[in-house]
Amino acid sequence: MKYCVGKSALDGRFIVSSTETDEVLDFASERDAEAFVEGKLLHFDVLVTRHEGLVKYLQLKGYTWDKHITHASKDDVMNKNILGVLPFSLAQWAESVTECALTLPENLRGLDLTLEQMEPYAGEIITYLPPRVADNWF
Repeated sequence: MKYCVGKSALDGRFIVSSTETDEVLDFASERDAEAFVEGKLLHFDVLVTRHEGLVKYLQLKGYTWDKHITHASKDDVMNKNILGVLPFSLAQWAESVTECALTLPENLRGLDLTLEQMEPYAGEIITYLPPRVADNWF
């Protein structure tokens, strides 16, 4: 999909619009808007993880966030750009969800890993734009 980046005259936020659909997203900074277009959003509203090794890994890769939490609620993710893994029931409320895929061997699953332990298993960092579900759908 192709996108165009522009600046809103109304509030100064940066707008990313699809050239193929009616999709329009807004970002607080030009850096975030351009990173999204390139498939790499670098600044996030919220990081959701309990793994300190992953926090350090993401910091080394240049990712930043406003708030770090270990568990998320609907209020934590509503209309925000999230870095971390969320269940679908929460992801649907986020603006975007970006995950760093970890392909851990079974003996390391469920452990709080250090940077050195998790670094060899860190995979691709992927951003998803979850579809919206109406409040009254259920």
